[in-house]
Amino acid sequence: MMAARVTLAALAAVLSAGVAIAHTQTDHAIPPVGSTVTTSPPEIRIFFTQALNPAQSNIELATDNGVPVATSRAIVDTADPQQMALRLPPLAPGTYRVKWHALGADRHLVNGDYTFEVAR
Repeated sequence: MMAARVTLAALAAVLSAGVAIAHTQTDHAIPPVGSTVTTSPPEIRIFFTQALNPAQSNIELATDNGVPVATSRAIVDTADPQQMALRLPPLAPGTYRVKWHALGADRHLVNGDYTFEVAR
């Protein structure tokens, strides 16, 4: 009986550790993190490791000085809910900061940011 309890406790610990590391994460982005692009991109597209909740996920864009860039709301791709995209207006040369937050299938809200540059 004691061996069964120890085995169950060990199994529970292993399973809970697996859940703890299973949060939604970014896989990659277009434009890439820290990149310099030669022309204004038509959109920002971020790829995640889990399907996203569209109502709880968004991308915002600002200049390097923190001035928000006017855009519509980001959308989660209906064909692949692990992708979220933000359509962009033409961007002037300069550095831009992308801020995102996402609610994944694991029901944990995650967020992050990165920069990219439009070449001068």
